[in-house]
Amino acid sequence: NLLPGDFTYAEYARRGFFELLTVTLINFSLLLSSLRFTGMERKAMARTVRLLHSLLVLSTMVMLVSAFLRMSFYEAAYGYTYLRVLTHSFMIFLFVLLAVTFYRIWKEKFSLLKPYILISLTAYLALNFANIDVLIAQKNIDRYLETGKLDTCYLRHLTYDSIPVLVGLLKEENTPPDLKQYFEEEKLKLSQPQDWQSFNISRYEAEKVLKQ
Repeated sequence: NLLPGDFTYAEYARRGFFELLTVTLINFSLLLSSLRFTGMERKAMARTVRLLHSLLVLSTMVMLVSAFLRMSFYEAAYGYTYLRVLTHSFMIFLFVLLAVTFYRIWKEKFSLLKPYILISLTAYLALNFANIDVLIAQKNIDRYLETGKLDTCYLRHLTYDSIPVLVGLLKEENTPPDLKQYFEEEKLKLSQPQDWQSFNISRYEAEKVLKQ
């Protein structure tokens, strides 16, 4: 986990990530273009092209893993946010697309369109139904218990879904004072009467936890 000289975690992760992601997207575009327009009449030529395509896919996967690790270092140093979680999700999405493309290289009759659409829809639905706020809160708590660092300012801007998770910090001896103040403010705000049309499950769960 040692950094190169004269680099911070932020510089190392941001610069490395965007460089690697750019090359990954270029490679992906070249690969799809080559699969579409390269002739495969002769067996020797076809085998050579498939080997080169496979090498390109594997090299790109290695770069994606490197970018993934860089972002992991960045999160370990600075905490978890929406953007960082979504960035990780996008890299996993690209990795799955590359795996399907690798299969297509050796199965010429295999169509990429339907798997790409299915994977894209699955990824979109997974992100919409996954409770990212809970994940962010839990990951930041784990980081706090390990390092003693917590970005309470960012956590205050998460949705009500995060409150039942964050309240667990009250069991710790060194709960940040501004987080306690945030709980008191939210408890007061949630205790205000609302019309039944405004009922929200996340809000209700947060209110119940804070009362306890």
